[in-house]
This record gives sequence, C-alpha cells and structure tokens, in this order.
Amino acid sequence: MLLVLLTAWLLVGYLTAPRHHDVGPPPRNMPVQDVAFESDSGSRIHGWYVTRTENAPAILLVHGLHGDRTWMMTRAGILLNAGYAILAIDLSAHGESEGEGITFGWREHHDVTAAVRFLREIKGHERVGAIGESLGGASIVMGDRSQRLDAVVLEMVFRDLDSAVHDRVARWLGSWGASIIAPLLTVQGPRRMGFAADDLRPIERIGDLDAPVFVMGGDRDAHTPTEDTRALYEAARGPKELWLIPGAIHSNLQAQARDAYAERVLAFFAEHL
Repeated sequence: MLLVLLTAWLLVGYLTAPRHHDVGPPPRNMPVQDVAFESDSGSRIHGWYVTRTENAPAILLVHGLHGDRTWMMTRAGILLNAGYAILAIDLSAHGESEGEGITFGWREHHDVTAAVRFLREIKGHERVGAIGESLGGASIVMGDRSQRLDAVVLEMVFRDLDSAVHDRVARWLGSWGASIIAPLLTVQGPRRMGFAADDLRPIERIGDLDAPVFVMGGDRDAHTPTEDTRALYEAARGPKELWLIPGAIHSNLQAQARDAYAERVLAFFAEHL
C-alpha cells in the first residue's frame, strides 16, 4: 500500500510540475510581435501576436499539456494565410509564462480570459475565435463568460478530470491498475493544487459557451475516447459540429489530418467569424 501511495504522489508531482523553458525564436516567415499580459491565474502570460490584415478577426491558439505556443504555429500559418490575426500563448507554468504548477484548466482558464481581453481591448478585434488542444480546450471551456468568444474549435478535450485521469493511467497500468491509482490521483492532485476534481468538469461547462463550437477528436484516441468526445459535443448548445478523425490518436490533429484539417477549420471560421 505504501508503494501505491508513493507512486501516486510521484505521478502527481510529475504531471503538475511547471514546464518552464525558452521557446526559441518565432517563425521567420511571420511578422511576429512578442507580447505579455497579466492573468488572474497569478501569472504573466507570454505569447506571439501576428497579423497581416488590419481589422481582421483574431483567433487565439492554446496548446495542450506540457506544451507551449510553438505547438500551434503550423495552425497559425494556415490561419494567417487565410487573413486572420493570431495570438498564440504559453499557458501558466508552461513555456515562458510564469506559474507554480499545472492545474489542468482550473487555473489556466484565467489565462484564456486574459488573452481574449487582450485581443479585444488592447488590439481592438471585434471578432475573436479560439482553437484549444486538450488542456488548452479545457481551459477555453472553463473560461470566464464575460469575455465572449465568437467561434470555438475544441480538440481532444476531456469530459471531466476523473475520466481523464483514469483513461491515461489505464494506458500505463491497465484497467485494474487504473481502478486503484486513478482515484488517488484525482483526490490528491487537485488538493495539492488548491481545488477539487468536481471543480473541473468541461462536460458541465461547455453548454454555457455562447458560440458555435467545432468538437473534434481521433477515433483511436486512448486518452480522450470517442464516447467522451461525442458526449462533449452533445452537451454543447450549438451551432455545433463534430469530427472524429479516422485513425487519429491523442496527438496533433492538424499534423494527422493535414489538408482535411485546414479545409474544415477554415470553413468553420469563415462561416462564423
């Protein structure tokens, strides 16, 4: 039993530890502006802002767990070439943004709210959309509704923290191991970071999004199973779209679907932004 508890403690420490690092230079083919702004998460959020078209609609790009803004730059190039302004950020405790630990969207949702405010109030964009991958998508769903989004793409977003932890642990330890370890993680981890597992349920918040939603995932995703992606889609208010990408796993969906991804995402934003 002591070994089980120690394993859970170490896993929580690994998953929630900050991932601070230098993200390196921006892509040379983009007129990037380094930006930073304060978030109610307690962190100063760093990102890249880029536009080629005055008064263009803006799209916020939010990376997944243990990532940074560079993860989203291929998407940025696609959107920039289509005429959109882009803001790609490092969530708190990731990349160059401050933060003492990762909270799987509970604290990071403040970063999304601050980024939308930056686009609307500082950069003057009237229309703002967002793409969030996994943790980034959960952070968007959990965000403050006072900063309204006009169109949202959610990729591989977990339905609630309990199922997210169980599905991930099951990949390492199987269903039996997950039945023992996962409950310890979902009790211990949030408490160490200052919240409860029930505070983090995107399935219960997505219906509050007053915006068209495009929910997507992979039909071979073991981290966010198709039934969870479908459930998230069903809970959204609409207008809404669902895309389960054949053969895709829990990884960069744009890289896996390529031209089809660009075509469908650009069509979604063209209709709603």
